[in-house]
Amino acid sequence: MADLDFWNVDNEMIGSAYGRDNYKIIDLKKSKKCYIFFSSHGLYFPNKKEIFEKVIIRKDRYEWKNTALSKPIADIAGRIIFVRDICKQFYVRGINKELDSVDKVIEKLRMLTNGYEIVTVGSSGGGYMAALTAAALSAEMCFCFSGQISLEGCIDWNPLLKEKKTCETANRYYNISTLIKNSSCQFFYFYPAFHEGDREQFNYIADSINVCGFAYKQKNHAANMLAGNMRYIICRDKEYMLQLNTVYKDKIINPIEFLFRTTSLAAACNVLWKEAEAFFKRKIKRQ
Repeated sequence: MADLDFWNVDNEMIGSAYGRDNYKIIDLKKSKKCYIFFSSHGLYFPNKKEIFEKVIIRKDRYEWKNTALSKPIADIAGRIIFVRDICKQFYVRGINKELDSVDKVIEKLRMLTNGYEIVTVGSSGGGYMAALTAAALSAEMCFCFSGQISLEGCIDWNPLLKEKKTCETANRYYNISTLIKNSSCQFFYFYPAFHEGDREQFNYIADSINVCGFAYKQKNHAANMLAGNMRYIICRDKEYMLQLNTVYKDKIINPIEFLFRTTSLAAACNVLWKEAEAFFKRKIKRQ
């Protein structure tokens, strides 16, 4: 499979996808709560032309759909918005030809969420944009899973960040810790306790009064609670999450214990069953 210059919008395939909206809106009309889910660099992988064509062009994939449309969230959401960065560049080039900067994306989301209570969600690169958007729009909550707070360590290996580092409208978002600290939003930051890079990112905002950290007994980037557990956390209100943080503050969390504390017994067993099923499918596939 041929490699893909995924930051190059002059590439015919990338340019075609960049011409799409690259956001989707689903109106459920259950409340005045709007969830915004941001895709990460895991949107497609590896960075091959055939993979991009399959995942983005043909399947039109957005991350978080299964979680966002699951019953715990769908039952309480008024509007759900999915946003993706097909160039996987921390949204520095925006999401499409019209919304071609971080500021333009945020202003579009401001319009689409007018009158709603906003909750943003994202992991890694998507967590970065979820946190930035939450701060800019004064969201009620942000669920940030190992999101980058500073992009400064990414500049050397990221062609677009390097290109834009002298551009004031882009580089002012290369470190969003001050924006977060000055925001009225409540941030819940989830990260693996044994991943040095993720710990370092959390430390940029660890002393903020509007940030609650959850550190898990994990070592891989963005690994924290079990995937199936997320829907039972993202649906919670701020009071529940603040109380939950008092239980786990300054502790390293066992993901299974956390699962049973935050879901029903039946739901927890179902999550574990699906985790085991997925594990054995991956094992068989490797053989």
